[in-house]
Amino acid sequence: MFHAEIAACIPALRVAASLGMDTLFWNGMRQMWW
Repeated sequence: MFHAEIAACIPALRVAASLGMDTLFWNGMRQMWW
């Protein structure tokens, strides 16, 4: 059960990390260009 919970959380963490990186990237680009 514990392993299943971890396996279920991994995709959500991956998506959250991806969105976070995109946000940081675009904020950095905006500060550089504007």
